[in-house]
Amino acid sequence: MNKATRILLALGLILAVATPALAEFKLNGYYRLMGYSGEVRSGGSLTGDSRADFSSAQTGQQEEDGNSRTLIDQRLRLKATYSLNDNVAIVYFAEIDSMWGNSTGTGTGGQLGADSVNVETKNAYLDLKSGDTTAQIGIIGLADVYEGMVFNHDMAGINLNHKLGATNLNVIYSKFYEGDTRYYDDTDLYGVAVSQKVSDAFKVGGSVYFLDINAVDRLASTPNVENYQSQLFDTDYAALGTDDWSAEMFYYGLNADAKFDIFGLSGFAVYQDLSVDYDNGPTAPANESADGKAWMASVKGAAKLDNGDVGLRFIYVSENEDKETDSNDGADQWYGNFGQYEFANENLMQFLVDKFVCNYGKERYAFNDAVYNGFGLMALVASGNHKLPSDMYVNWGAGYFRAVTDDVYKDAVGNVDDVEGKTLGWEAAVRVGKKYFEKVDVSLNLSYADYGNFYDKSVDGNDAGTDTGGATDDDPDATYKAYLMVNVPF
Repeated sequence: MNKATRILLALGLILAVATPALAEFKLNGYYRLMGYSGEVRSGGSLTGDSRADFSSAQTGQQEEDGNSRTLIDQRLRLKATYSLNDNVAIVYFAEIDSMWGNSTGTGTGGQLGADSVNVETKNAYLDLKSGDTTAQIGIIGLADVYEGMVFNHDMAGINLNHKLGATNLNVIYSKFYEGDTRYYDDTDLYGVAVSQKVSDAFKVGGSVYFLDINAVDRLASTPNVENYQSQLFDTDYAALGTDDWSAEMFYYGLNADAKFDIFGLSGFAVYQDLSVDYDNGPTAPANESADGKAWMASVKGAAKLDNGDVGLRFIYVSENEDKETDSNDGADQWYGNFGQYEFANENLMQFLVDKFVCNYGKERYAFNDAVYNGFGLMALVASGNHKLPSDMYVNWGAGYFRAVTDDVYKDAVGNVDDVEGKTLGWEAAVRVGKKYFEKVDVSLNLSYADYGNFYDKSVDGNDAGTDTGGATDDDPDATYKAYLMVNVPF
C-alpha cells in the first residue's frame, strides 16, 4: 500500500469517526425545462367585482383572438434532507427559476450574462419522528384531502400526525400573516383531521379547518394570494382599514375511498361557513356583519388497466345565493383554494391547473371566471394514463364545464343576467412522452379549449378595437396551449 493510499484511507477513517452516528444526507428534487407556445383567452382575467357588468370586469385583450405567448421556462428544485438520527432531520427545499431571456432575482438571471442571486426558499423545517408520531415544524408544504379546494400551499406552521392502529389523527397550525404586534390582528389557520381505515378496500375521513382572519387587509392585498378576496364584499367595504373588520371561516369536510377489484370510487364534500364583523367606524357599512354559506363536492370513479388507468370525475361548487336574499353582501360563495393548485391530476391545462406549471401562469378559467365570480361550477372530467412500449407513455384529459347560474346578484330594478349563458366550454389535452437514460422524461404537451355562451358578448369583435364605446359584442376564439418539456426528477 503506497503512501498516498494510506493517507486517503486515514482521512476517510477520521471523517467516518467525526460523522454523527447514523447521520445521512439525501438530495432530491427535479430539473424542468419547458418551451411554450400558447394563447390566453381573450378578455383577460374575469376575476373582479361581480356586481359590475361582466364585460367591464375584464382587463387586457378585448378582441376575439387571445394574446399569444411564447417563452422558455426553467426551474430547478433541490430538497436537502440531513438526518441526524432515526428521529431528527433538517430539511431545506430550494428553488431556482430562470426563464430564458428574463431577469430573475438580483441580477440578469436568464438574460445575457446570467449571473443572479435568485435562490428561493420553498421549505425549511424540522422533521421529527417517534414511534407512530411524526411532526414537521417550520416552513412546510400543507395540503388538504380535498384536491386543494381549501389549501395546497407552502406556509409557516406545524403538521402533526399520530397513527393509532387503523386511525390516523392530523393536527395543523399555520400563521398566514403577522399583523401589527400591538394588536391581535394576525391571520391563522387551525385544523384537525381524522381518517379511518375500515378495511383494505374502504377508508373514511373527516376534518374541520378554521381560518381566523384578523388582518383582512393583508389577505386581500397580497398579489400572490388567491384571487377571490376582491369579490368578498361590496365595494363600499373596500375603504375599511386594517382594524375595521375581521372574519372567521370554517370548513367542515368528509371524504371516503372505496376499492372494488380493479375499480375505485372516491369522493368528498366540504361545507364552508363564513362570518364577518365590521367595527362601527366612520367608513363602516350599514350592515355591521355578513354571513356566508357555500359548499362543494367531487366524486371520481377510476379503473386500473394492464397499462395504466382511466377515470371520470364530477365537480360541483355552489353558486353565490345572494340573489335570493335581501343582504346582497356577496358572502354566499366559495372562498378558498389557497395555493391555486386544485384538481391538478386530471391532465387538463387551461380550465383546470396544469400539473407541471412553473412560471407560465395558471389560467384556471373554471375557477377564475366562474367560481370566484359567484356563478358556481359543474364539471365532468375524463382522464387516462397509459404506459407504452419502449419507455413511452400517453396521458390525456377531456372536460366539460358549466356554471350553476348565469344570474348572481339582485339588481335595483330586478334580477339581471350577469352572463349570456351557463356553458363555459370544453377542453381536450394530451401528453405524449418518452424516458431516456431511465431518468430524462421528454414530452410533448397539447391542450385545446373552446368557449361557450358564458363568454358571449364579452370581447370586442372589431379587430381594430374601434367600436363606439369599446363595445363588447363578440365571443372569444378558442385557445391552445403547447409545450415541449424536459423533466428530470431525482
